Amino acid sequence: MEFATDEDSEGIEAMMAQAKRGAKRVEIEAAELSAWLERGDSPRFVLVVGEETILRDRALEQLLDHFVDPGLADFNLDRFSGDTIEVDRVLSSCATLPMMSDRRVVLVRSLQAAHHARRSKLLEGLADTPP
Repeated sequence: MEFATDEDSEGIEAMMAQAKRGAKRVEIEAAELSAWLERGDSPRFVLVVGEETILRDRALEQLLDHFVDPGLADFNLDRFSGDTIEVDRVLSSCATLPMMSDRRVVLVRSLQAAHHARRSKLLEGLADTPP
């Protein structure tokens, strides 16, 4: 599972759509996140966007609490930042199987800070990663 967080959704949604290739898109408000998680939805990509930093951070915290066992976070959670992103490392993390868990989470913050060529390479690579 990959999370991308961004304070400005301009252009990011189009990039994620390119990576998802036909995946179902669900838009939810921050207040609906708990109910959505309780339904057991298991998305491949989650894009957290919004102008309110505190709401984005809360949503991200909820997602991480739900999808990552704190005792296994060292094995199943990788964090990257768009301004220093190394695409091959992100894609390698996405392709790595989870350890003692059903899922692995790759978090990319500030994706808009990545150079356009790096974003494109990342999204092309994500489209080719197995579900």
